Amino acid sequence: MTKRGDKGAVRPSELAAILGLSKGRVSQLTAAGMPKRPDGLIDVAEAEAWVAANVERRTRQPSPAVASIPATSAPAATDYAAIRAEHEDLKSQLTALRLAAEAGTTVRKDKAQAAIFGRARLEREAHENFVVRTAPLLAAELGVPEAKVLGALDTHMRRHLEDLARLPLEIFDDADEHDAVG
Repeated sequence: MTKRGDKGAVRPSELAAILGLSKGRVSQLTAAGMPKRPDGLIDVAEAEAWVAANVERRTRQPSPAVASIPATSAPAATDYAAIRAEHEDLKSQLTALRLAAEAGTTVRKDKAQAAIFGRARLEREAHENFVVRTAPLLAAELGVPEAKVLGALDTHMRRHLEDLARLPLEIFDDADEHDAVG
């Protein structure tokens, strides 16, 4: 592709890229008299000179409805560029997430929460079963009635489990506090 500094003869599509115009606009300009060689190529320097001399560069006048909007409410070009960059960044993040999900390297939050809840239920049951399994052994070892040991162990284990339930699970530290497990 010929660059602006080359000033050689180029195809109309290349001239469109050099001048920052559409291919259709270049066709319009050649139809309006912009010089074109017999072989179909266009000399860049001649085209630039012809455009400068024959094409009026004017800014579009805003419609009355747009003119009545205060200038401070319109976003600056840099704001648009920043918003566009953020949009593109979010699109790339979504694409990366989709690819990771397809590859099986990610887990959905609701599935992770369900798995954690299931594991917590199993651990709670294991703690409760520990009391039932251990009370007779402790009662025999200490020579005290099994019912007293079972009652005392059960009371203390339930307090312990309640304390554990109050501890927050910090892996869900996002804005969805209502989703937090713990």
